[in-house]
Amino acid sequence: MVNMLDVLNAKSLMTLAAIICWEIWRSRNESSFRGTHIDPAMVVARSVRLWNEYADVHRQNDREEEVSNITAASCCVLPPIGKVKLDTDAAFSEKRKEARVAVVGRNHIGEVFFIASKTFVCSSAPPAETLALREAVRFARNREMRDVIFESDASVYCKLRNPQ
Repeated sequence: MVNMLDVLNAKSLMTLAAIICWEIWRSRNESSFRGTHIDPAMVVARSVRLWNEYADVHRQNDREEEVSNITAASCCVLPPIGKVKLDTDAAFSEKRKEARVAVVGRNHIGEVFFIASKTFVCSSAPPAETLALREAVRFARNREMRDVIFESDASVYCKLRNPQ
C-alpha cells in the first residue's frame, strides 16, 4: 500500500490540510449548533472523499487542458480562468445567539488560496449569512481583488431571488 503523503507535493499537502480543516470546522459547527456527536472517523472519511474528488478534478484537468464547469472538492462550480471565487457559509446558534462564518477562496483550478472563519454575536440565520458574505467582500476589497465571484448556499438569498 502506498502512503498518500509520500506521493503528494507541498501544494497538494496544503490543499489536503485545508480540506481537513474545513471538515473539522464544519463538523464542529454541526455539533455546536445541532447537538450532533462528532465521529472522528466520519470526519476523516469525508475529508478523504473530498480529497479524492479534488484529485479527480486535477487529473481530468491535466488530460483536458481546458477548464469548464468542473466540480471542485466542495462540489461547487469552479470560476472561469482569471477569476477567483469566494465561497461563504454560516452557522447560527439560537441558544447562544452566535454565528460562525467561513470564507474559502479558490482559483480557476480549484486550489484553495484562502480560508478564514470568524464568530459574531447575531440574532438569526439571515444576518449570519449576510455577515459571511460581508467578510468575503471585505477580504476581496482589502486585497484590491478584481474579477471575484461570491457564492453562498444561503437559502435566504435563494428565496429572495426565486420567490415561490
